[in-house]
Amino acid sequence: MKVKLLLLLLSTSLGFSQTSITNFESAAQSEYAVVTSTLDQTATGAGLIWNFNVAYDNDDTSDVLSSPTSTELSSYANATNVIKTSNADDEVVSAVYLNKSGTSAEFVGVESFGIKLNYSNPGVLGDFPLSFMDSNSNAISGTFDYNGSINGSFSGTITSKVDAYGTLNVDVSGLVGEDFSGSVTRLKVVQDIELSAFVTADMIQTSYYYYASNGDLVFRTSDIQITGVINDTSSFIETLKSSSLGIEDQKQKQLSFSTFPNPVNNELNFKIDAEIESVSIVDISGRVVLKVETDQPNLSVSQLNSGMYIANISTDKGLFSRKFVKK
Repeated sequence: MKVKLLLLLLSTSLGFSQTSITNFESAAQSEYAVVTSTLDQTATGAGLIWNFNVAYDNDDTSDVLSSPTSTELSSYANATNVIKTSNADDEVVSAVYLNKSGTSAEFVGVESFGIKLNYSNPGVLGDFPLSFMDSNSNAISGTFDYNGSINGSFSGTITSKVDAYGTLNVDVSGLVGEDFSGSVTRLKVVQDIELSAFVTADMIQTSYYYYASNGDLVFRTSDIQITGVINDTSSFIETLKSSSLGIEDQKQKQLSFSTFPNPVNNELNFKIDAEIESVSIVDISGRVVLKVETDQPNLSVSQLNSGMYIANISTDKGLFSRKFVKK
């Protein structure tokens, strides 16, 4: 009986094993379907099962990770990276300005739902990779702007925690072939702040990020509630589309692309139905560590340190990206 019980516990533990979150941002050129639903995300802990039934909102978004421009640096001086999310009309709907130093990541600017936050005391997310029960909480402060009509200062706290892992099942009605089912690890980020202008308002932003075992950010939600001189409620739910491509690159779905071997020791090979123009290698902090102009279907990576990277291959048919591990 004891042996059977031990085996049962072991199999249950293995079935719900969690994977560390290697990066805050999504993979390069991730595309999301905007969906609507009423979700219960209150449960926390190990081995959870989320069954989310969502409806396609006939809109898509795509993420681009880049370095801030000189104009952006004039507003967010400490930013090293910016994640811009655009809709199907190529309009930027949100932007997150990060300071990434080594393995740590923190908010230095956020523009979303008509709110702009410029942090003088940044919002620390943590030191990646993050594992289950890793958490961080710190005081934040800075200036804000609301729809260009109200501005002032803000102060409060930010709390980030890897609060759950388990199995996520997403059923997307109105969109064929974009359901998801798999193991995920969840990061919860809560900003609880007071906005101070000529009078005050309270703002709480709660965001959930669900990461698959391969590192993909497969599902995310964000809710903002503002009460006081400003009364506003906004929510956003997105699920990763299986193509994981930028909106302008839909034709790439028809192209064959792969990298091998993975993990790699010395030479990374590319198999693609397009003419290669250049290759850049980005580390998990978003820093370009290698960039070459080449038309060859291989690249020496022997000089790279061990770890996870993203290979960005520029071709005559668009930009392609794949994660790989350097031994």
